[in-house]
Parts: sequence; structure tokens; C-alpha cells
Amino acid sequence: MLFHRVLAVVTALLLSVPLGHAVELDPYLPEDTESILNLHVRQLLDAELIKKNFLELAQEALRDNEQIQDVFKDLGFDPFKDLDRIVIAAPVSTEKDRGLVIMHGRFDVAKFKAKAEQVAKDESDYLKIHKVLGGKHLLYEVNYPDWDDPLFVAVASRDTLLASPSKDYIIDALKKSAKETKPVLKNKQFQALLEKLDTQQSLSLAAVANPDITKILAKAPGDIKGMIDKIQALAGGLTIRDEIKLELAITTQNTKEAKELSDSAKAGLNLILGFAAPLAQNADNPQAELVVEIIKALRVMNKAETVFVKARISSDLIEEALKKKDK
Repeated sequence: MLFHRVLAVVTALLLSVPLGHAVELDPYLPEDTESILNLHVRQLLDAELIKKNFLELAQEALRDNEQIQDVFKDLGFDPFKDLDRIVIAAPVSTEKDRGLVIMHGRFDVAKFKAKAEQVAKDESDYLKIHKVLGGKHLLYEVNYPDWDDPLFVAVASRDTLLASPSKDYIIDALKKSAKETKPVLKNKQFQALLEKLDTQQSLSLAAVANPDITKILAKAPGDIKGMIDKIQALAGGLTIRDEIKLELAITTQNTKEAKELSDSAKAGLNLILGFAAPLAQNADNPQAELVVEIIKALRVMNKAETVFVKARISSDLIEEALKKKDK
């Protein structure tokens, strides 16, 4: 019964959401992927809004951390130049050791290996090196005192780095690195949805509902739980260039639930607006003014089983709020 419900709602998303044209899936995606977060780092760093208002702050924060600076120098890696995209893929599960982080960019394999060997020699409690797949690849097991479980890392190639709390995810991904085949997911409907997701957005995401997650969210306040219970699948994202554009589609089980979810979302936004609007009149509270303008920009509508949330927020609005905050 659950499979048929998921099939129905994901199919509804495929038919109703113009999220983008067909795209190639990341070849390293795990077969059990049911949720995905795609961060287009290069596009974000090139966006005028980010370059003018946030890039220097981020670079300064990195410069102030000498330890991280030294590590990046040894690795020959500059995150502001060498990192292009981050993909986080996982099944929709409450198990903490599921999922894979895929980082695409430019990685100096020799320098990564040399640095790892040095750390493994000097601080063996923190880093262990394993040879896998017949010695063709190195798997780095990272342990820190504050961590309950290790993190496994591997440099798959000069343009891909992998990380996961499970070594099995890394090994499975490394096996794929030797092939040039399209990834095949167990959830065919979710795969079809991903192939329609616009990966050119600055941030895009997609996920389907899961009974385990629903049980956890059962502790949420009544109104919020009622809204969450109606969500069967969601997909969409943010595009940040000279403005911020939000496009999100949320599918419910039927038309009635879609309307109820849409009405609840609108009521919630109006409630927040009611609290924030008086605060926005205070010249010393530019954040409240920004919140008000963002809420006003949000458009919530429902069509058949799907609720759409869209917004366009100008960079001028955000920059004005930042200027007022600095004064």
C-alpha cells in the first residue's frame, strides 16, 4: 500500500511540476537514494549578491583559521576556487549511518595521499588508511574524540571526493567510478523525478515521505503535524543570481489535502506577518523588515494534488537590509 501511495504522489509531481529539462544524474548516486540535496557551489560564488555581500566574510573567516588554512595548503585545495558542486544523497531513513556526500571540483590526488599518510603516521588515533578494491583505492577512516562514529573519505578521482558515515557507501561509489553507466536507483519513480529536477539551481532538493520519519514528526505541535502529515513528496529549490528565486512543489495524497495544506500555509504566513509587521516599523530592526518583504513575496497556490510555493526577492532588498544592519 505504501509503495502505491508513493508511486501516485511522485507520478503527480512528474506530471505537474515544470522543474526543468531532463538531466544526467550524478554517476556516484547510491542505489537507495530517496532524498537529495544539490548545492551548486560555483554558481553561488559567482552570483553578484554573494560576491558583493558574503564572499569576503567567508574568505576572511577561513583566513582567520590558521589550522584549516594549513591543511588546505598541504592539500593544494582552495574551496573558493576548486569546489564546484556538493551532492548529499540518502535514503529517507532514521538510521544515522546512511547516505553519501559527493563533492565535485579539482582535487590533487597526490597531495591528499601525502597529507593523509603524514596524519596517519603522526596521529594514528585520528586517521587510519585502508586499501580497498584490491588496493586500487585508498579509504580514509577519520575519527575525532567528540564523534560517536567515524567518517569515511575517499578521493575517487581528481575531480570527485566522497564522504560517508558508512564505508559500504564509499566502496559502492568507488566501484561505479570505473564504469561509465547511468546510475540505477531502486526507487524508479524517484529516479524519474530527479531526472527532471533542475540541477542548475543554486540549491535543489527532492525527497519522498517515509513512515519512520513520519513517526518522529508525530511529536510536532498539532497544526504543524497536520501539515507535515499531508506531505507525500517535495521537489524544487533556490536560484541565486542577481535575485533570489524560489520554486517548490509539494505533493499530497489528493486534491482535498492539497487545498488544506495550501490554506494552512497561507494562514501561517499571515500569522508570521502579523507579528513581524509591527517590528518592521522600528528602524533598528532591519531583519524584521526583510522578513516582512520575503513573506509578502511568497506565493502559495494549489493545483490538483500539488501545492506550489514560489517567490522572487530582489538583491536590492537584501542589500538594503544588510546596510541598515551594519549601521
